[in-house]
Amino acid sequence: MSPLLDYNYSDVPDLVIVPEGEYQITIKSAESKQDKNNNPGMQMRIKVDGVENAKPFTTWVSLPGPNDDKDTKDDKLRGLRRFNEGFGVQMPIEISNLAGMSTTVILGVRTSEEYGDQNYIKRYSSVPGSA
Repeated sequence: MSPLLDYNYSDVPDLVIVPEGEYQITIKSAESKQDKNNNPGMQMRIKVDGVENAKPFTTWVSLPGPNDDKDTKDDKLRGLRRFNEGFGVQMPIEISNLAGMSTTVILGVRTSEEYGDQNYIKRYSSVPGSA
């Protein structure tokens, strides 16, 4: 027989999407993953600091893959450079060691049919032209 669940969740607040603007964020977790096309990347779970009940969100940094042409590889390396500069990270990096790192960013809000409203990193505050 399975246990009877009887939790009171009426006092548990809903999570909120923060309005577009500048925020301090912290990486909750980071891992190496493959995208739907088997291209390598880093997937990170992000927490918005100092905002009560802010909904954590996921961000992705694409990494160069073995089948990328020069332009695609360079685009991915520019994105990785913006990430590294934004968080003050030097190469080489161990992806799992990124958890706990913080920086200041400009967050935006986007809507998708699948996930609804979500925050995303528009740019790193410390990196000019990082949009």
